[in-house]
Amino acid sequence: MDTSNPNHSTSISGSHIEGTSIAIGSGAKASYTNQWGNPVQTPADLIAELEKLKEQLAQASKMGVVDEKTTIVAQSLVTKAVQQAQQPNPNKETIIGRLSAVKVLIEDITAASGLVTVVVGAIEAVKRLF
Repeated sequence: MDTSNPNHSTSISGSHIEGTSIAIGSGAKASYTNQWGNPVQTPADLIAELEKLKEQLAQASKMGVVDEKTTIVAQSLVTKAVQQAQQPNPNKETIIGRLSAVKVLIEDITAASGLVTVVVGAIEAVKRLF
C-alpha cells in the first residue's frame, strides 16, 4: 500500500480498515475516487486501484482481520477482474461478477468494512467505465 501521499484516505489501524471514499456528485451519481480523492476516470486508473485493493487485502490478512483462505480467494478474484479489465474489449459483467464475489466474501467482516466500501466503489467505476 502506498502511503507516500499525506492525504491517503485508506488506513489500517488496529483491527479496523477504513477504505476509499465514494463521492456523490451532481445529479446524485456516485463516482468512485481513488485513495487520494481523485476520480477514477480511465480503465488504467481502475486497474491501479484494484492492484492496491489486493495489497490492502494482504495487509488485512497479516493483521488477522481477514483469514488467509478468504484473502487468497479474494485476491484471486481481483486478479481475474484486473485481467478482464486489461482486455481490448473487457466484459463489464465479468468484472462486476468477480468484484461482487469479493464483496460477498468480506462483507460480514465488520473490521473490513472499509475494504467493502472500496469494492463497492470499484463496481460503480466499472459500470461507468465499461
